[in-house]
Order: sequence, then C-alpha cells, then structure tokens
Amino acid sequence: TKQHEFISFNDESMFRKTMEVMGFSSTVSEKGCVSSLSRKPALMQVKSMNLKEMQNTQTDHSYLSRTQFTYLPLASGNLHMAQLRLSEAALKELQMIENTLENTKEDFKSNVFSSMSCKFFHNFGSHANEGPLQFGGIFWRKASAKGFSLHQQDEIKLLLSELFEPNIGADCGSSTTTDTGYNITNNRTDPVLTEMIQMTVTTTGGNPDVHNLPQWESAIVVNNRTWTLIDRGIRFIPIWYIVLSNHKCDFKDVLKLASDFQKAYTILTKKEVRNYPEDELADINVKAQSIMEDAKQWKESDNDAHLEML
Repeated sequence: TKQHEFISFNDESMFRKTMEVMGFSSTVSEKGCVSSLSRKPALMQVKSMNLKEMQNTQTDHSYLSRTQFTYLPLASGNLHMAQLRLSEAALKELQMIENTLENTKEDFKSNVFSSMSCKFFHNFGSHANEGPLQFGGIFWRKASAKGFSLHQQDEIKLLLSELFEPNIGADCGSSTTTDTGYNITNNRTDPVLTEMIQMTVTTTGGNPDVHNLPQWESAIVVNNRTWTLIDRGIRFIPIWYIVLSNHKCDFKDVLKLASDFQKAYTILTKKEVRNYPEDELADINVKAQSIMEDAKQWKESDNDAHLEML
C-alpha cells in the first residue's frame, strides 16, 4: 500500500492515467519511469505534452488530495522476443508503407516516409511490452478538498493525512459522510473544513461495488475472471526489432525498413536509440539467417562475391 499527495487536480489525473497506461512499475519507480517513457510512441509523448499545456491553462487553485492505493498482483508472466508479433493491421500498414516508398520518386521519399512513420507510431505505437506482466487489481482510496483559503491549507493537509490513519473515525466530534459511506470525524478540526473533504473509493479489477478493502481482497483472490492487467513491466521492445526477428519474410527489404523506422523514431523523439547487447546479437542472428536462406540460391560462378558477403 502506497500514498501520494497532490496539490493539483491535473497532476493527480496524470498520475492515474500513467498508472492505467504504463502500469505500476513505471509509475512508482523513477528509473522505470524514465526507461519506459523514453520508449513511448513519439506522438504519445507529443499528445501528453499538449494535454499538459492545456491543463496548465486551467485554474487549479486551492486543491489538495491524498491517494492511497493497494496494489495486489496475483499472477505474472513474461513475453519473449520470439512470441512478439505485429497485429494484422500494423503488419498491413508497414507493408503498405514499404510499397508506397518503392513507387515514390527519390526526391520525395524522405518527406513521404516521415509523414507515414509518424502516422504509424500514432496508430500503433513504437514499442511492445515484454514484461513482466502482472495481473490482479488495485484498490484506490482518495480524500480531497478544494475551495479552501491559503491559511487553511496546512490544516486541510493534516486532516487528509489523518484520514488514512488506522484509527480513522475513532474520535467523536464533527462528522461528514462521504459518497462511499465513510465517516470523517475529528473533534479538533473546524466543522467547516470537514465539510470540504470528499472521500472516494474506486477499484481497478475485482468487484467495483465493494468499497471495503478486506472484502475486496477476499473476493478478487478467488475469482480470476475479475483480474486485470495492472503492470506492463519496464522492458520494452522496439517494433523494428520485432520486424527483424519475427517478420523478415513479410517484407521485401526487412533490414532497410527496420533501419528507417529506427531513424524515424530518433528524429521524432530527439533521442538516441540504445542498443542492448542482446539486441545487437539478435540483429546479427537475423542477418545471418537471411544470408543462409539466400545461400540456397547461390551459384558457383559468384563465389568471390558470396565470400565477401559472408
């Protein structure tokens, strides 16, 4: 169980969206977050920045919230390079791009490919999750307040913090019932402040109608049909490696297509693509397999050229 405090509704919303899209590891791990975000589709990064800029133009005064989430992984698994395949739609899109470029004049190829690769990244992304994938659920509790004055901020912050104490509601005093049925009680706080507090419970996976953590945990453990994907891990494989490894027979020049998409990603994101040792070995293996396939058609008269290629 972890807690996060937010002074902006926008920051809170971005945190929740990141959890839903990227998963637990990428959100709570600084290293994981940097690693995974650097491998997000280029246009996804652009869209996120535009969303952030739009949100920053909105008024977001006097807002505080504290979110507590209980992360419950119940099963896990990994996807390996050999298991990763492009979707049928993505494969057809890449084949269409290759065919279009083949029939495009050399002077226009760069601009045409730039536009088409950007569209591809937007529609299908640039990387696939390798894992480890975690299935289970997340139980969310959020206490928030808005509309308070600056001199009330510290007291509101303290009250929000106390709401997640084990003895919540133990004191007798002012009481506010939230939309989840919790009673907010505190005999030291101004009743006006407690009226500002809202407390909500939501779930990712499990029974959405259960607002009690022990009951929710008991139910989700015994019913795997209510499990959902809660973590995609922090290991991402670029689509050009998937193309090289598992789709080499689907393209006329798989090496060129993969290389072009790697360059396009670098240009769009302004980030150099890091080659891992195993990735480099995979590239070498793909090239070697391609040469071995071609070798079946070699003629003895071209031995010198074949030796040079090898």
